[in-house]
Formats: sequence, structure tokens, C-alpha cells
Amino acid sequence: MPCSRLTVIAYCLIISRILYALAVREGFLSSELVAKIDAFLKRLKRFGYMTQIITTAELMNDAARVLFKQVCLTNHFLHYLLPPIRPRVNQQHRGHIYQLPTYCSLCYICTS
Repeated sequence: MPCSRLTVIAYCLIISRILYALAVREGFLSSELVAKIDAFLKRLKRFGYMTQIITTAELMNDAARVLFKQVCLTNHFLHYLLPPIRPRVNQQHRGHIYQLPTYCSLCYICTS
């Protein structure tokens, strides 16, 4: 089989299952387990199943980016949880268009 077909099969069978498990267990992964998954992904490249090396950090970042883009759509059921859209004061492009909540680090303690 040519390399491109092996890559498609590897994505369909292996990477999709890793992504499915990462979505559920992302916060519970130890650094040792992440290293094992990364070593497995490197072996996929070494044996010719993949054309480039993929890391678990890349997979998790891509999954989070896709989820955020989907939630930003107005017809998504989680869209109402997003903060309001911030006014366009400056024209600097940031990661998103939503207004972050303000936080005051001063603590006022009543001493009465």
C-alpha cells in the first residue's frame, strides 16, 4: 500500500480512537502516560504509517480549538454559556471576540 493510504488508515483506526479517549481523559493523563502515547505515535511514523510525527499536546490543542469554534456558532446548544461580545474599541486581533469577566484582587475586610 502506498504511504498515503496507510496514513488514511492510521488516522481512521488509531488516531480517531486516541482522540476519542483524549476528549474524556485529557485532564487525568499523567506525564508518564502522555510520554507512552507520544512514543506510540513516534513508532507510527517510524514504521511508515504516518507522514509526520504527531504529539498528544497537538491532538489536545486541535480538539479544544475545534470545540471552541463549534461552541461559537449561534446554533450550538452551549453557545448561551459564552460571555457577551466585547465592544470593538481597538482593532487588535485577539484569540476571540468575547469579553472576559473582570476580577479585582483587592480584598476588603471589615474590621468592625
